[in-house]
Amino acid sequence: MTRMIKSKSIRVVASVFALVPFLLLTCIPASARADRRVLVKVYPAFKKEAKLAALLQSMFRLNLSAIEGVELADPAPVKRSGILSDAMSKVNQGISLLKQRKYSDAETELTSAVNSLSGALGIVKPYDLARALFALGLAKAMGGNDTVGVDAIKKAFLIEPRLANKMSMSGFSKKALGFIAKGQTEASGAEPGKVSLSTSPSSAEVWAQGKLLGISPVTNATLPQGSNYLIARLDGYKPGGVIAHVGGNTSKSITLTSMVDEKKYRLVGAKLLKQFRKPKAKVVRKLIAELRSFHNDPQDVVAMKYKRSGRTFTFDGLYSKGGSTKKVHFVLTLDASRHTQIQRFLARTLGSRVAPPPTPLIVSGPSPTIRRTRTTGPLVKNNTPTQTPPSDPTLIDPNNPLIQLPDDQKKKPSILKKWWFWTIIGVAVAGGVTAAVLLTRSKSTSTNKSGGLTITFH
Repeated sequence: MTRMIKSKSIRVVASVFALVPFLLLTCIPASARADRRVLVKVYPAFKKEAKLAALLQSMFRLNLSAIEGVELADPAPVKRSGILSDAMSKVNQGISLLKQRKYSDAETELTSAVNSLSGALGIVKPYDLARALFALGLAKAMGGNDTVGVDAIKKAFLIEPRLANKMSMSGFSKKALGFIAKGQTEASGAEPGKVSLSTSPSSAEVWAQGKLLGISPVTNATLPQGSNYLIARLDGYKPGGVIAHVGGNTSKSITLTSMVDEKKYRLVGAKLLKQFRKPKAKVVRKLIAELRSFHNDPQDVVAMKYKRSGRTFTFDGLYSKGGSTKKVHFVLTLDASRHTQIQRFLARTLGSRVAPPPTPLIVSGPSPTIRRTRTTGPLVKNNTPTQTPPSDPTLIDPNNPLIQLPDDQKKKPSILKKWWFWTIIGVAVAGGVTAAVLLTRSKSTSTNKSGGLTITFH
């Protein structure tokens, strides 16, 4: 009988704890779960900011012929999302093979790594590129081609003069350290040269050796003679990189490509507008009007991303106007009732597993007679400024694009709608059932004492 009770109690406890995950899932609102799934599915690139760099496509390749005698084959196609991590993994493997005196295998790994990095000069760090060139040059020098190897080591120190201080030199042979010292000496003894760099569009920041040279176009900037790694950065454009081989006076140019056409974000705001037809929806309508007022050309494309935090919805992205690309940022705070409507809308339109994902929306511009101004008011018609009344909290201040509802429209959500409240209830119920089972078990064994004899009933 005791065994039956023990077996039964174990089954009851196991059943109760098996219900805990179910209780957790049912306590979280379905719209919230769907919204989390949407954010992961629709915007995977922005789960971590570091992954944004992996989306940038390369525009320039390393001039491999500048390293005399080095013949490198084109790399096999590599997914852009993993090109940097794959290349740096090969560099680490190549350095490990160098220290094991396996120079041929090291050269193979490092050749592939340099090819991969040369296809992403706009996003690779100077130190990573210099480290790869350094290791490749050392592999060639130790393999018998010391002239080419020392030249590559020299170029690595020209790109990153502090390379010897940043990476560990332990584990290399005396011969290898001799090649390293020779390349470093040649790099430090090079006479400075002049370089000029222009970018399209202009006004981009130009960086070299980790220092800002100025705003493009840059003319007659002094740089060490030899290979210099130049980077051009402009907000809203892909970073561009180029290797400038400075000897006397050198001129280079970089053409930057806008990020707008290649980002496939969903403009959720336009779909939200269709869901709210009541007068209170004027806040959302003004949000969409604000977005559209940035555009005078129907061909302009808005690249937007959307995220939610509590009752706050944030729209971030880029807009193209007048040949330049600028950032746009909006924050929309909603009351509890409209927050629930948005959650249901997201779960219904974007969270469905069977429905195809929505296509990116192109927001066409307003009428040619309606123009956007950032200084005098939100809209200008026939060049006549329209001032924004400061007393209306639902209108957008162009200098502070934060949209909020009046205080009388804000409601605090009930505690019954909090998923953590129902989770606590579920855990408490499970604990109560477990305690009841244990108490029942303790009372199931009775004893009867007669004289000095104890009789136990089973």
